Amino acid sequence: MKLERKWARMCLVLLLMAILSLGELALVHGNLFVTVAILIQFVLFFIAAGVVRHIGLRCAHCGKYDCPPRWNPGRRFYCPNCGEPFIFDDEEDER
Repeated sequence: MKLERKWARMCLVLLLMAILSLGELALVHGNLFVTVAILIQFVLFFIAAGVVRHIGLRCAHCGKYDCPPRWNPGRRFYCPNCGEPFIFDDEEDER
C-alpha cells in the first residue's frame, strides 16, 4: 500500500498557514482580542497539520511511525520501526 501525496501536501500547507498566522502578529499592534485570535488560529493550524500527518502518513507496513511530509518525490525515507520505505502513490516501488 502506498501513501497518498495529497496528505503530505495538505500537511505542508497547514504548517505554512500556521507560520503565516504568526507573521500576522507583526501587523497587529495593541489589540489583545486580535492577538489572541491569531494565536488560537496558529494552534489550530498546527494541530490540524499534526492530525493530517498522523492519519494520512502512517507507515503502510507497521502503522507505527509517520512519514515526513514531502511535496515532490525525492529522497526516500524509511520507517524506523520496520525498515520499510515510505512510498507515495506517485513514486515507483523499488521491489
